[in-house]
Amino acid sequence: MNCSCGGTMKDTKEIYPAKWGEYQVDIKGVKAYRCDACGKLLYEPEEINLLLNLTVLLSGLSKEKRPKVIDFEKFRSSQLID
Repeated sequence: MNCSCGGTMKDTKEIYPAKWGEYQVDIKGVKAYRCDACGKLLYEPEEINLLLNLTVLLSGLSKEKRPKVIDFEKFRSSQLID
């Protein structure tokens, strides 16, 4: 896949800063593509929808139970998420 700048988009794992209202959580290990020339990041729409839904669900927890960081890679490797 090529970037609009002409660089090549490479598979990577990134931290996605998801936010819902005042609640923000950094989600580590999100599949993405990063341009090797300009650094632009692209995420798969299905991945983002899943992450945003997760953020909405977590925002319903009491503030002291809300995680500030989630390691998405661990969830994916435990086969809780496909």
